Amino acid sequence: MISEQLSFSWNLREDLPTADNNAATQEECETTANTALPSQPAADSRRQPAKSDLRRAALAFLAARGQTAAAASVRLRQQRLIVGAAGVRIAPHGKHKYSTPASVTLVDIFDNRQDCLPACAGYETLLEKLGGLEQDKLMMEEAIRRDEPELKISGDLFAENSCASYDYRASRIHPYEALLRKIERTRHSLYKGSRMENIRRVNAADYLYLAVPKGLIAPHELAPGWGLVYIDENLNCEVVAEAPAQTEFVNAEARVHLAMNIARATLDNVLFANGVRLTSERSAELSAVPRRRRRKTAERQ
Repeated sequence: MISEQLSFSWNLREDLPTADNNAATQEECETTANTALPSQPAADSRRQPAKSDLRRAALAFLAARGQTAAAASVRLRQQRLIVGAAGVRIAPHGKHKYSTPASVTLVDIFDNRQDCLPACAGYETLLEKLGGLEQDKLMMEEAIRRDEPELKISGDLFAENSCASYDYRASRIHPYEALLRKIERTRHSLYKGSRMENIRRVNAADYLYLAVPKGLIAPHELAPGWGLVYIDENLNCEVVAEAPAQTEFVNAEARVHLAMNIARATLDNVLFANGVRLTSERSAELSAVPRRRRRKTAERQ
């Protein structure tokens, strides 16, 4: 199976210079294949976004992914866990075309490397081992391209280079499948009982993403079932690892419950935007509607 990687880029800050969305960000695949994977990627030396700005970027990411509804700080079912943002795609279903949740996407947000990693003894050793296995995977893929050119996917648009798509799992010479199983076992050992694993085991979301400042963690350090989104200082989002679909494991009732929690989480923002305030006695008070900030003509251009 070939996973497609997409990149999204926005600029949400009005007071920061706009990044060039058309700039090339993908390096040559040959260079990547021959480069060692760092066990601890160097953090961006530039100023990192605040947690609130990361949340804004995550909501923009969900909106660009075609979510019908989205909210920040969403609570999960049967877990004392609150994720940074979540979105639900609603579609008509059945004879009468009733609206029903088609898929749910969760985005957990971190601005500190240690918070992304499991708090277990010896995790650094496991991370180092995982990095070595990922490097072995890159080297084996290079060997498969060299020794078994017939595994190249027919109709591939790329020319004869290492960016072409290959069916690595079909290799008869190299133990590629065994290496993948070893990588997955190491990841499960590393993240067993962690926050990310607990979120995945709720079985309420079809797609799981981790949103972090650019370079905070590497894609190979992710827990099983998760994708990775980098957010730079201008709040531009880049999907560096697509999340595998968890749909076959999702419980339909849990998905609906999470969709309802997304609706609940939007209440405070809706009330505030319309000048409604709830008191401690749960009575509603009307106040002035917040004024919308007008953008300058120069900023629009």
